[in-house]
Amino acid sequence: PEPTDPEPTDPEPTDPEPTDPEPTDPEPTDPEPTNSLLSSTGSFTSGAEDFQTSETAVVSYDGEASFSIAEASAQIWELQLTHAVALTQGVRYTVCYDAKADASRTIGLEADLGRDPWSSLMGGGVSQSIGTQYQSYSETFTATATESAARIVFNLGQSDVDVQLDNISIVRGSNCNGDDTDGGNTDPERTLGDTIRTTSLDASNSFGYRIAFGSLQSFSGGSYACYNNINMTGVNSIDVQYARLSPYDRPSRLGIYIDDPDVPKFKDNFFDIVNEQYLGERNTVGTGGWGTAGTLNIGFDAVEGVHTLCLVGITGGGVGNLISFTLSDEAGSDEGRMNFTYSPPTVAPEVEKITTEGNQVLFDGVPKSFAGVSLFWGSNFGVGEFFYNEETVRSFKENWGVNLIRAAIGVEEASGGENGIGVGILNDYFAHKKRAYDVANAAIENGMYVIIDWHSHHAEDHEADAIEFFTDMATKYGEYDNVIYEVYNEPIQSSWSNDVKPYAENVIAAIRAIDPDNLIIVGSPTWSQDVDVAARDPISDVNLAYTLHFYAGTHTQYLRDKAQTALDLGVPLFVTEWGMVEASGDGAADLVETDIWMDFLKENNISHAVWAVSDFEGSSIFLPGVSVEGLWDDSDLTDVGEKAKEIIENW
Repeated sequence: PEPTDPEPTDPEPTDPEPTDPEPTDPEPTDPEPTNSLLSSTGSFTSGAEDFQTSETAVVSYDGEASFSIAEASAQIWELQLTHAVALTQGVRYTVCYDAKADASRTIGLEADLGRDPWSSLMGGGVSQSIGTQYQSYSETFTATATESAARIVFNLGQSDVDVQLDNISIVRGSNCNGDDTDGGNTDPERTLGDTIRTTSLDASNSFGYRIAFGSLQSFSGGSYACYNNINMTGVNSIDVQYARLSPYDRPSRLGIYIDDPDVPKFKDNFFDIVNEQYLGERNTVGTGGWGTAGTLNIGFDAVEGVHTLCLVGITGGGVGNLISFTLSDEAGSDEGRMNFTYSPPTVAPEVEKITTEGNQVLFDGVPKSFAGVSLFWGSNFGVGEFFYNEETVRSFKENWGVNLIRAAIGVEEASGGENGIGVGILNDYFAHKKRAYDVANAAIENGMYVIIDWHSHHAEDHEADAIEFFTDMATKYGEYDNVIYEVYNEPIQSSWSNDVKPYAENVIAAIRAIDPDNLIIVGSPTWSQDVDVAARDPISDVNLAYTLHFYAGTHTQYLRDKAQTALDLGVPLFVTEWGMVEASGDGAADLVETDIWMDFLKENNISHAVWAVSDFEGSSIFLPGVSVEGLWDDSDLTDVGEKAKEIIENW
């Protein structure tokens, strides 16, 4: 038969060659469940859940939080995504999230109080740059307070670029797994190359700062911030990022120490203990303003192993805002450890010995008076303390003929700030003692009298500290006739008989146990104006005078009448502080009333020291920015300074 074609059969199926798909922007996959502290999953698969947002953008929730922003807001916080969370002070937390945007932009992250005044609980908010592809981000912080209704806040304002967020969580610990064995109380180990935010400090072992805008602010002489678990192996220097206001481009010094001994205040034994733990120190300079960052590199000899590392404000105010520091293997610079040890004056030209008799202060037995100057109180304000140096004292002697200078050693935390900002000697003991030493030595070496003033308004509350201080001063300076002890600057509303007098008697007894005869001056209530009250119940001691303070713009004849009453009752007066302006330190100089006061003081042989050697307020004798090393001319003086110089030169 003719051949026939076979029936066709279906071919065996074959796998087609795969084709590459068009590239797409992969959406993030939801992570495995973690121990997030949020009540929401953070993945937005079920809508917003417990997240809240402001109404300045269109927001959709479909596996991510997507913000469609029509117009940039004026403030970054005007568009927010928030979630409530409970935070505990001192515990370390990590916020984890994914983010992208339609174009490159910046978003902010904050943990705050959850209510007005919306204070930061993470040491200041942080900024994060994000791109057009999803990336994972994290931010670790230590909570600065305990708050059951705190918030995690994403600040999305100040941009009209749309943004998406997903997989948001917060965990205890220093990583997104939340697997720290101690539940978030241990600092992660930081090693060579790491940059450490200054706000991640060990708050229990740090002092003298405030936290704002993601940095340590008002860091100055006596401040210290310590950081745990720093692996120093291979580290040869530290780059400190900081900001400082340039007009106060004056000596301020930052040091690096390791293994802080946890001494509660900087006294002699602190510097003895850390003698072998010092790494390096350098002076800071102005960076152009608080918002302009600069870098200070501090080098040191290599140290091995894990340590606690401390940034220490060694001297002066105005070290500034500390932002971060980086552990570097580059060789750095070290200007050497500052010598804080006391040395006696090198020379001591003879001066007339001071005694008292009746209502007169005598110099080698002769009633007379001297006109001098008072330094502004040295309490790390970033202004007056810079003048506590040998050059200032010598210039007043050589150029103005000054024979009397007052070192106003601030006592309390003068500015009332948090964490000891603006600290006085109670919390910055060593630096303030050094200021007293520097001024006293310079005065003695230049043949001048020096008033060592316990510059307090509540000295009776710190009697033990005053006794400790004046015991040290009397031990070092009791043999010098130049030295005058002012044991209480200005009591305010304290009772003379119940508060001021008993305090003064105890401090005087401590001084007299060492120095039997140098002049001691005691303040009186109501800012040292109630000298008549003190005169009616005087202290029984030799060579004792009473403090009178006045400001010509406020205090007039009525106060001179009180002073005259005290003189008539037989007690000597000493004006350790006076000003030409109002008592607040403001206003113009009242030159007419000043002349009346000068006539009164001259007639009654009352010595005086004009307030103040500084350059920032109405009672200052210098214009802003003047040299702190002397060599001033008349163009450096305020109206107060010109008049003060005239009075001193003609006294």
